[in-house]
Amino acid sequence: MLVGPDRNPTDHRPGFTSNYQSWESNSRTSNSQHSSKGRSRIGDQLRELEKSSPGELLEKVRELRQLPVEHQALAIPAVLSVLADSDPAAALQEAKQLKYSKDPAIAMILAKWTQSSPAEAAAYYKKYEQSLFTRNHEDSDQQLSGSSIIAQAMLDSGSYEHAVTWARSLGNIADRNLAFRKIMERVTAQSPQAALVHLQNLADGERDIAIQSMAHAWPAEDIDSAIDWINTLEYDEQSLALPKLIKAVARRDPYEAATYLEYIDGNRDAVTASIIEPLIEKDPAQAADWLITATTPEEHRFLLQPVLQRWVDSHPETAKNWAIQLKDGATRDEAIAAYARITTSGIEEQTDLINLIHQEIRSSVIRERALVNVLVSWSLHEPELAKEYAHQTGLSSRSLARYLHEVKAQSPLD
Repeated sequence: MLVGPDRNPTDHRPGFTSNYQSWESNSRTSNSQHSSKGRSRIGDQLRELEKSSPGELLEKVRELRQLPVEHQALAIPAVLSVLADSDPAAALQEAKQLKYSKDPAIAMILAKWTQSSPAEAAAYYKKYEQSLFTRNHEDSDQQLSGSSIIAQAMLDSGSYEHAVTWARSLGNIADRNLAFRKIMERVTAQSPQAALVHLQNLADGERDIAIQSMAHAWPAEDIDSAIDWINTLEYDEQSLALPKLIKAVARRDPYEAATYLEYIDGNRDAVTASIIEPLIEKDPAQAADWLITATTPEEHRFLLQPVLQRWVDSHPETAKNWAIQLKDGATRDEAIAAYARITTSGIEEQTDLINLIHQEIRSSVIRERALVNVLVSWSLHEPELAKEYAHQTGLSSRSLARYLHEVKAQSPLD
Protein backbone atom coordinates (compact mmCIF):
# COMPACT_ATOMS: atom_id res chain seq x y z
CA MET A 1 0.00 0.00 0.00
CA LEU A 2 1.36 3.40 -0.99
CA VAL A 3 1.15 6.06 1.67
CA GLY A 4 0.82 9.66 0.58
CA PRO A 5 2.54 12.56 2.36
CA ASP A 6 -0.59 13.42 4.33
CA ARG A 7 -1.57 9.85 5.20
CA ASN A 8 -0.70 8.05 8.43
CA PRO A 9 0.41 4.48 7.70
CA THR A 10 -0.38 3.43 11.25
CA ASP A 11 -4.11 4.03 10.61
CA HIS A 12 -4.17 0.89 8.46
CA ARG A 13 -2.23 -1.42 10.79
CA PRO A 14 -4.16 -2.46 13.89
CA GLY A 15 -1.99 -2.42 16.96
CA PHE A 16 0.91 -0.78 15.18
CA THR A 17 0.32 2.77 16.43
CA SER A 18 0.98 1.74 20.02
CA ASN A 19 4.15 -0.13 18.99
CA TYR A 20 5.44 2.92 17.16
CA GLN A 21 4.63 5.31 20.00
CA SER A 22 6.18 2.93 22.54
CA TRP A 23 9.47 2.58 20.65
CA GLU A 24 9.63 6.30 19.89
CA SER A 25 8.91 7.23 23.52
CA ASN A 26 11.47 4.81 24.90
CA SER A 27 14.03 5.94 22.34
CA ARG A 28 13.66 9.53 23.52
CA THR A 29 13.77 8.50 27.17
CA SER A 30 16.85 6.33 26.72
CA ASN A 31 18.82 8.52 24.33
CA SER A 32 17.91 11.99 25.54
CA GLN A 33 17.78 11.39 29.27
CA HIS A 34 19.99 8.27 29.43
CA SER A 35 17.68 7.04 32.18
CA SER A 36 17.66 3.53 33.59
CA LYS A 37 13.87 3.65 33.36
CA GLY A 38 13.98 4.11 29.59
CA ARG A 39 16.52 1.32 29.16
CA SER A 40 14.40 -0.92 31.38
CA ARG A 41 11.34 -0.36 29.18
CA ILE A 42 13.28 -1.25 26.06
CA GLY A 43 14.61 -4.34 27.85
CA ASP A 44 11.01 -5.35 28.64
CA GLN A 45 10.07 -4.96 25.00
CA LEU A 46 13.00 -7.09 23.91
CA ARG A 47 11.92 -9.83 26.28
CA GLU A 48 8.45 -9.69 24.74
CA LEU A 49 9.99 -9.95 21.27
CA GLU A 50 11.84 -13.09 22.29
CA LYS A 51 8.45 -14.82 22.58
CA SER A 52 7.72 -14.12 18.90
CA SER A 53 8.29 -16.56 16.04
CA PRO A 54 10.70 -15.69 13.19
CA GLY A 55 7.71 -14.95 10.96
CA GLU A 56 6.22 -12.58 13.51
CA LEU A 57 9.55 -10.82 13.92
CA LEU A 58 9.88 -10.35 10.16
CA GLU A 59 6.37 -8.88 10.06
CA LYS A 60 7.28 -6.52 12.90
CA VAL A 61 10.36 -5.34 11.00
CA ARG A 62 8.21 -4.62 7.96
CA GLU A 63 5.74 -2.71 10.12
CA LEU A 64 8.54 -0.67 11.62
CA ARG A 65 9.70 0.28 8.12
CA GLN A 66 6.58 2.45 7.93
CA LEU A 67 8.04 4.75 10.59
CA PRO A 68 9.87 7.94 9.64
CA VAL A 69 13.39 6.84 8.72
CA GLU A 70 15.02 8.55 11.69
CA HIS A 71 12.86 6.51 14.10
CA GLN A 72 13.84 3.19 12.56
CA ALA A 73 17.42 3.37 13.84
CA LEU A 74 16.65 2.04 17.33
CA ALA A 75 13.62 -0.17 16.78
CA ILE A 76 14.57 -2.24 13.74
CA PRO A 77 18.07 -3.30 14.91
CA ALA A 78 16.53 -4.32 18.24
CA VAL A 79 14.08 -6.65 16.49
CA LEU A 80 16.80 -7.94 14.16
CA SER A 81 18.95 -8.76 17.20
CA VAL A 82 16.23 -11.10 18.44
CA LEU A 83 15.62 -12.53 14.96
CA ALA A 84 19.35 -13.25 14.63
CA ASP A 85 19.08 -15.86 17.38
CA SER A 86 16.67 -18.00 15.36
CA ASP A 87 17.21 -17.01 11.71
CA PRO A 88 20.40 -14.95 11.23
CA ALA A 89 20.27 -15.23 7.42
CA ALA A 90 16.80 -13.63 7.36
CA ALA A 91 17.97 -10.97 9.82
CA LEU A 92 20.89 -10.10 7.53
CA GLN A 93 18.62 -9.80 4.49
CA GLU A 94 16.45 -7.32 6.39
CA ALA A 95 19.46 -5.42 7.77
CA LYS A 96 20.78 -4.87 4.24
CA GLN A 97 17.74 -2.68 3.56
CA LEU A 98 18.34 -0.28 6.45
CA LYS A 99 19.04 3.34 5.66
CA TYR A 100 20.40 4.14 9.13
CA SER A 101 22.77 1.91 11.10
CA LYS A 102 22.98 -0.67 8.33
CA ASP A 103 26.62 -1.62 8.81
CA PRO A 104 26.53 -1.79 12.65
CA ALA A 105 23.35 -3.91 12.46
CA ILE A 106 24.98 -6.34 10.02
CA ALA A 107 28.08 -6.53 12.20
CA MET A 108 25.92 -7.24 15.26
CA ILE A 109 24.05 -10.05 13.51
CA LEU A 110 27.22 -11.66 12.19
CA ALA A 111 28.81 -11.46 15.63
CA LYS A 112 25.83 -13.27 17.15
CA TRP A 113 25.88 -15.88 14.39
CA THR A 114 29.59 -16.60 14.82
CA GLN A 115 29.02 -17.26 18.51
CA SER A 116 26.48 -19.99 17.80
CA SER A 117 27.74 -21.36 14.47
CA PRO A 118 30.97 -19.85 13.13
CA ALA A 119 31.15 -22.31 10.21
CA GLU A 120 27.66 -21.39 8.96
CA ALA A 121 28.35 -17.68 9.38
CA ALA A 122 31.64 -18.03 7.51
CA ALA A 123 29.98 -19.89 4.62
CA TYR A 124 27.21 -17.29 4.35
CA TYR A 125 29.62 -14.38 4.46
CA LYS A 126 31.87 -15.89 1.79
CA LYS A 127 28.84 -16.21 -0.51
CA TYR A 128 27.42 -12.74 0.06
CA GLU A 129 30.46 -10.69 1.10
CA GLN A 130 30.21 -8.21 -1.80
CA SER A 131 26.67 -7.09 -0.93
CA LEU A 132 26.77 -6.65 2.84
CA PHE A 133 28.85 -3.72 4.08
CA THR A 134 29.12 -0.24 2.63
CA ARG A 135 32.71 0.25 1.48
CA ASN A 136 34.73 2.96 3.24
CA HIS A 137 37.12 3.93 0.47
CA GLU A 138 38.50 6.95 2.34
CA ASP A 139 39.68 5.19 5.50
CA SER A 140 40.10 1.43 5.38
CA ASP A 141 40.98 1.41 9.10
CA GLN A 142 37.37 2.44 9.80
CA GLN A 143 35.84 -0.16 7.48
CA LEU A 144 33.33 -2.40 9.19
CA SER A 145 33.81 -5.92 7.93
CA GLY A 146 32.17 -9.25 8.56
CA SER A 147 35.39 -10.94 7.54
CA SER A 148 37.21 -9.56 10.57
CA ILE A 149 34.34 -10.54 12.89
CA ILE A 150 34.25 -14.09 11.56
CA ALA A 151 38.04 -14.44 11.44
CA GLN A 152 38.24 -13.48 15.10
CA ALA A 153 35.55 -16.01 16.03
CA MET A 154 37.28 -18.74 14.03
CA LEU A 155 40.56 -17.91 15.74
CA ASP A 156 38.93 -18.04 19.18
CA SER A 157 37.07 -21.29 18.54
CA GLY A 158 39.63 -23.04 16.33
CA SER A 159 43.18 -22.27 15.34
CA TYR A 160 45.37 -19.68 13.64
CA GLU A 161 45.79 -21.92 10.61
CA HIS A 162 42.02 -22.43 10.29
CA ALA A 163 41.30 -18.70 10.46
CA VAL A 164 44.07 -17.79 8.00
CA THR A 165 42.99 -20.44 5.51
CA TRP A 166 39.45 -19.04 5.55
CA ALA A 167 40.69 -15.45 5.16
CA ARG A 168 42.77 -16.44 2.14
CA SER A 169 39.71 -18.00 0.50
CA LEU A 170 37.78 -14.71 0.35
CA GLY A 171 37.29 -13.27 -3.12
CA ASN A 172 37.35 -9.60 -2.17
CA ILE A 173 40.90 -8.45 -1.45
CA ALA A 174 39.74 -5.73 0.96
CA ASP A 175 37.81 -8.28 3.03
CA ARG A 176 40.74 -10.68 2.86
CA ASN A 177 43.11 -8.03 4.18
CA LEU A 178 40.72 -6.92 6.92
CA ALA A 179 40.32 -10.51 8.10
CA PHE A 180 44.05 -11.10 8.10
CA ARG A 181 44.65 -7.84 9.94
CA LYS A 182 42.21 -8.83 12.67
CA ILE A 183 43.85 -12.25 13.01
CA MET A 184 47.32 -10.79 13.46
CA GLU A 185 46.09 -8.09 15.85
CA ARG A 186 44.37 -10.72 17.97
CA VAL A 187 47.39 -13.02 18.04
CA THR A 188 49.75 -10.14 18.85
CA ALA A 189 47.59 -8.81 21.68
CA GLN A 190 47.62 -12.27 23.25
CA SER A 191 51.22 -13.24 22.49
CA PRO A 192 53.67 -11.08 20.52
CA GLN A 193 56.10 -14.00 20.46
CA ALA A 194 53.53 -16.22 18.74
CA ALA A 195 52.89 -13.46 16.20
CA LEU A 196 56.63 -13.21 15.49
CA VAL A 197 56.73 -16.94 14.77
CA HIS A 198 53.82 -16.67 12.32
CA LEU A 199 55.41 -13.65 10.66
CA GLN A 200 58.38 -15.73 9.47
CA ASN A 201 56.09 -17.87 7.28
CA LEU A 202 54.23 -15.10 5.45
CA ALA A 203 54.66 -13.94 1.86
CA ASP A 204 55.37 -10.27 1.11
CA GLY A 205 51.80 -8.91 0.86
CA GLU A 206 50.58 -10.69 3.97
CA ARG A 207 53.81 -9.88 5.75
CA ASP A 208 53.28 -6.15 5.20
CA ILE A 209 49.77 -6.33 6.66
CA ALA A 210 51.01 -8.45 9.55
CA ILE A 211 53.79 -6.01 10.43
CA GLN A 212 51.38 -3.08 10.59
CA SER A 213 48.84 -5.09 12.56
CA MET A 214 51.43 -6.29 15.05
CA ALA A 215 52.77 -2.78 15.64
CA HIS A 216 49.21 -1.52 16.13
CA ALA A 217 48.23 -4.25 18.61
CA TRP A 218 51.46 -4.76 20.58
CA PRO A 219 50.67 -4.77 24.31
CA ALA A 220 51.06 -1.30 25.82
CA GLU A 221 53.02 -2.59 28.82
CA ASP A 222 55.75 -3.97 26.55
CA ILE A 223 56.48 -1.14 24.11
CA ASP A 224 60.25 -1.49 24.58
CA SER A 225 60.17 -4.97 23.08
CA ALA A 226 58.11 -3.61 20.16
CA ILE A 227 60.82 -1.04 19.50
CA ASP A 228 63.46 -3.76 19.70
CA TRP A 229 61.51 -5.80 17.16
CA ILE A 230 61.03 -2.85 14.79
CA ASN A 231 64.77 -2.20 14.89
CA THR A 232 65.35 -5.70 13.48
CA LEU A 233 63.23 -5.01 10.40
CA GLU A 234 64.40 -3.79 7.03
CA TYR A 235 64.05 -0.05 6.40
CA ASP A 236 60.87 -0.34 4.30
CA GLU A 237 59.25 -2.55 6.92
CA GLN A 238 60.23 -0.15 9.69
CA SER A 239 58.39 2.56 7.73
CA LEU A 240 55.25 0.41 7.89
CA ALA A 241 55.52 -0.49 11.57
CA LEU A 242 56.59 2.68 13.34
CA PRO A 243 53.63 4.91 12.35
CA LYS A 244 51.21 2.22 13.53
CA LEU A 245 53.04 1.86 16.84
CA ILE A 246 53.07 5.62 17.37
CA LYS A 247 49.33 5.82 16.67
CA ALA A 248 48.66 3.05 19.18
CA VAL A 249 50.84 4.65 21.86
CA ALA A 250 49.23 8.06 21.22
CA ARG A 251 45.84 6.78 22.35
CA ARG A 252 47.36 6.09 25.76
CA ASP A 253 50.02 8.80 26.04
CA PRO A 254 50.37 11.35 23.21
CA TYR A 255 53.54 12.83 24.68
CA GLU A 256 55.28 9.48 24.83
CA ALA A 257 54.23 8.84 21.23
CA ALA A 258 55.74 12.18 20.23
CA THR A 259 59.18 11.05 21.38
CA TYR A 260 59.24 8.58 18.47
CA LEU A 261 58.49 11.20 15.81
CA GLU A 262 62.17 11.90 15.17
CA TYR A 263 62.55 8.38 13.77
CA ILE A 264 59.99 8.97 11.01
CA ASP A 265 61.62 9.78 7.68
CA GLY A 266 59.77 11.75 5.03
CA ASN A 267 56.26 13.13 5.44
CA ARG A 268 55.07 12.93 9.08
CA ASP A 269 51.69 14.62 8.67
CA ALA A 270 49.51 11.57 9.21
CA VAL A 271 51.60 10.29 12.13
CA THR A 272 51.64 13.69 13.81
CA ALA A 273 47.88 13.94 13.32
CA SER A 274 47.43 10.66 15.20
CA ILE A 275 49.35 12.16 18.14
CA ILE A 276 47.52 15.44 18.17
CA GLU A 277 43.99 13.98 17.92
CA PRO A 278 43.84 12.79 21.55
CA LEU A 279 45.34 16.12 22.65
CA ILE A 280 42.57 17.96 20.82
CA GLU A 281 39.97 15.83 22.56
CA LYS A 282 41.42 16.72 25.96
CA ASP A 283 42.41 20.38 25.50
CA PRO A 284 42.47 22.19 22.11
CA ALA A 285 44.56 25.05 23.54
CA GLN A 286 47.19 22.63 24.82
CA ALA A 287 47.14 20.82 21.46
CA ALA A 288 47.69 24.10 19.63
CA ASP A 289 50.65 25.05 21.80
CA TRP A 290 52.18 21.58 21.37
CA LEU A 291 51.74 21.78 17.61
CA ILE A 292 53.62 25.08 17.36
CA THR A 293 56.51 24.04 19.58
CA ALA A 294 56.97 20.36 18.66
CA THR A 295 56.36 20.14 14.92
CA THR A 296 57.90 21.69 11.82
CA PRO A 297 56.56 24.80 10.04
CA GLU A 298 55.73 22.61 7.05
CA GLU A 299 53.43 20.52 9.24
CA HIS A 300 51.62 23.51 10.71
CA ARG A 301 49.42 24.22 7.71
CA PHE A 302 48.23 20.60 7.55
CA LEU A 303 47.46 20.37 11.27
CA LEU A 304 46.34 23.85 12.30
CA GLN A 305 42.82 23.51 10.94
CA PRO A 306 41.76 20.39 12.87
CA VAL A 307 43.20 21.86 16.07
CA LEU A 308 41.50 25.20 15.63
CA GLN A 309 38.25 23.59 14.49
CA ARG A 310 37.63 22.05 17.90
CA TRP A 311 38.81 25.19 19.68
CA VAL A 312 36.61 27.50 17.62
CA ASP A 313 33.62 25.27 18.36
CA SER A 314 34.03 25.90 22.09
CA HIS A 315 35.88 29.21 22.48
CA PRO A 316 36.10 31.09 19.14
CA GLU A 317 37.39 34.40 20.52
CA THR A 318 40.17 32.69 22.49
CA ALA A 319 41.20 30.71 19.42
CA LYS A 320 41.32 33.86 17.29
CA ASN A 321 43.39 35.75 19.85
CA TRP A 322 45.82 32.82 20.11
CA ALA A 323 46.38 32.91 16.34
CA ILE A 324 46.83 36.70 16.24
CA GLN A 325 49.35 36.69 19.12
CA LEU A 326 51.68 34.16 17.46
CA LYS A 327 55.07 35.35 16.32
CA ASP A 328 55.04 36.95 12.86
CA GLY A 329 55.68 34.44 10.12
CA ALA A 330 54.07 31.76 7.97
CA THR A 331 52.67 29.84 10.95
CA ARG A 332 50.84 32.89 12.27
CA ASP A 333 49.46 33.66 8.81
CA GLU A 334 48.33 30.05 8.33
CA ALA A 335 46.68 30.04 11.76
CA ILE A 336 44.67 33.18 10.97
CA ALA A 337 43.77 31.77 7.55
CA ALA A 338 42.62 28.54 9.18
CA TYR A 339 40.52 30.50 11.68
CA ALA A 340 38.90 32.48 8.85
CA ARG A 341 38.16 29.33 6.89
CA ILE A 342 36.54 27.63 9.89
CA THR A 343 34.43 30.64 10.88
CA THR A 344 32.88 31.16 7.44
CA SER A 345 29.96 29.16 8.85
CA GLY A 346 28.59 32.25 10.58
CA ILE A 347 30.51 32.80 13.83
CA GLU A 348 31.71 36.13 12.41
CA GLU A 349 30.39 38.36 9.65
CA GLN A 350 32.07 37.81 6.29
CA THR A 351 33.11 41.45 6.13
CA ASP A 352 34.80 41.16 9.54
CA LEU A 353 36.72 38.10 8.34
CA ILE A 354 37.84 39.94 5.22
CA ASN A 355 39.06 42.85 7.36
CA LEU A 356 40.87 40.42 9.68
CA ILE A 357 42.63 38.80 6.74
CA HIS A 358 43.70 42.15 5.27
CA GLN A 359 44.93 43.51 8.60
CA GLU A 360 46.67 40.48 10.07
CA ILE A 361 47.99 38.17 7.33
CA ARG A 362 51.36 39.40 6.07
CA SER A 363 52.02 36.92 3.27
CA SER A 364 50.27 37.94 0.05
CA VAL A 365 50.00 34.32 -1.06
CA ILE A 366 48.34 33.15 2.17
CA ARG A 367 46.24 36.32 2.34
CA GLU A 368 44.80 35.84 -1.15
CA ARG A 369 44.11 32.15 -0.55
CA ALA A 370 42.26 33.05 2.67
CA LEU A 371 40.25 35.76 0.91
CA VAL A 372 39.20 33.41 -1.85
CA ASN A 373 38.02 30.83 0.68
CA VAL A 374 35.89 33.37 2.55
CA LEU A 375 34.44 34.80 -0.66
CA VAL A 376 33.58 31.37 -2.05
CA SER A 377 31.75 30.49 1.17
CA TRP A 378 29.98 33.84 1.11
CA SER A 379 28.89 33.35 -2.50
CA LEU A 380 26.84 30.31 -1.52
CA HIS A 381 24.47 32.57 0.46
CA GLU A 382 24.91 36.06 -1.01
CA PRO A 383 26.43 35.62 -4.47
CA GLU A 384 26.00 39.17 -5.74
CA LEU A 385 27.48 40.77 -2.62
CA ALA A 386 30.37 38.29 -2.60
CA LYS A 387 31.05 39.02 -6.27
CA GLU A 388 31.10 42.76 -5.57
CA TYR A 389 33.58 42.29 -2.72
CA ALA A 390 35.72 39.99 -4.85
CA HIS A 391 36.33 42.88 -7.24
CA GLN A 392 36.96 45.32 -4.40
CA THR A 393 39.39 43.36 -2.23
CA GLY A 394 42.42 43.82 -4.44
CA LEU A 395 42.73 40.19 -5.54
CA SER A 396 45.26 39.49 -8.21
CA SER A 397 43.87 38.50 -11.60
CA ARG A 398 45.00 34.92 -10.93
CA SER A 399 43.23 34.76 -7.56
CA LEU A 400 40.13 36.37 -9.03
CA ALA A 401 40.07 33.69 -11.73
CA ARG A 402 40.44 31.01 -9.06
CA TYR A 403 37.59 32.58 -7.11
CA LEU A 404 35.29 32.49 -10.15
CA HIS A 405 36.26 28.89 -10.83
CA GLU A 406 35.62 27.84 -7.23
CA VAL A 407 32.27 29.65 -7.14
CA LYS A 408 31.21 27.62 -10.17
CA ALA A 409 32.32 24.45 -8.37
CA GLN A 410 30.80 25.69 -5.07
CA SER A 411 33.77 24.38 -3.11
CA PRO A 412 36.35 26.30 -1.02
CA LEU A 413 40.01 25.95 -1.84
CA ASP A 414 42.25 23.54 0.05
